Amino acid sequence: MLWITTAFVRTKRDQALEARREVRQARAMGNAAPKLRMDQIDNAVSNCTLVYDSEKIARDHYFVHYYTAERIERLVEAILTIQDYEHPKSALLKKLMEILSAPNTVAALTPFLEAGEPSVVYYALWRLDRLVCGSSGHLADDTLRRAFSSSVNDPDRFAREKASYACKLIQKGIWPPKAGRAAFPEDSSDASAAESR
Repeated sequence: MLWITTAFVRTKRDQALEARREVRQARAMGNAAPKLRMDQIDNAVSNCTLVYDSEKIARDHYFVHYYTAERIERLVEAILTIQDYEHPKSALLKKLMEILSAPNTVAALTPFLEAGEPSVVYYALWRLDRLVCGSSGHLADDTLRRAFSSSVNDPDRFAREKASYACKLIQKGIWPPKAGRAAFPEDSSDASAAESR
């Protein structure tokens, strides 16, 4: 299970973390997530073992404040679900399994893009990227994240550059959704990819 507690792109970056980054002259961990290779993404998503947790992020970013009773309970529910997929205890993993078992059509998968829950959006994008573009390469190379970030931070520029993206999900207007309710995990770290387990 790869459980990543992180901020997500919906508006501008967290200002406390940006201030820390300026002082330290290095990335603030809360503004980054592990960069996964395509095979790692495929393995984790297809086995329902990747979760982006952005609920109740500690405003002060004090490390121990991330370990709330609610977060630990969600993590335990996820672990119990992985041990017995037939009897899911985690509402989130149950939703992710619903995405994995949804029909392999754009129409069936696009409603998940407006869920407002980063993991749900990520799983739907994984399915759509593979369906429309042939692989999860645009998740792995950050194309989909960059497009989303651009659409939030500079919508006019995104509109001008939309056709230049190599990703058909972006060219066809499937991603990012126009409603603006989508959530997407913060940008990947420039650090080396996480090792497969």
